[in-house]
Amino acid sequence: MNRAQQGFTLIELIIVIVILGVLAATVAPNYIDLEDSAHRGVADGVLGTVNSVAAINFANNKMANTTNYIDAIDSANLTGNMSGLPTDWVSDAGGICYDSDASGTCTAADAYLITLNAAEDADGPATFTASW
Repeated sequence: MNRAQQGFTLIELIIVIVILGVLAATVAPNYIDLEDSAHRGVADGVLGTVNSVAAINFANNKMANTTNYIDAIDSANLTGNMSGLPTDWVSDAGGICYDSDASGTCTAADAYLITLNAAEDADGPATFTASW
């Protein structure tokens, strides 16, 4: 009496589960830090934009032969020259930051802080540094 096979054996199911577990174990670490990696990418982009704004301001001042240099970060003189910050980013006298605590200002609790490194002067544009 030959009976047709009606399903998978227990060993076949265990092998499939083990293979899926190995695949999940190798792929999962890549997605754990994905949000942090995305925020760092945005921070790098914002830092590049801020440095570009400072360089353009310096060039404009040199061309106009003025000394109207940016020497502090605040909403009036820096973000007024930018087309806008990404969502959840704020600018104030403390710098530019990802507002992770939704306070509306840059605080010690915020990550990805961009601050003035050296003020603009006759020798060159303002420079900024990022910390995270």
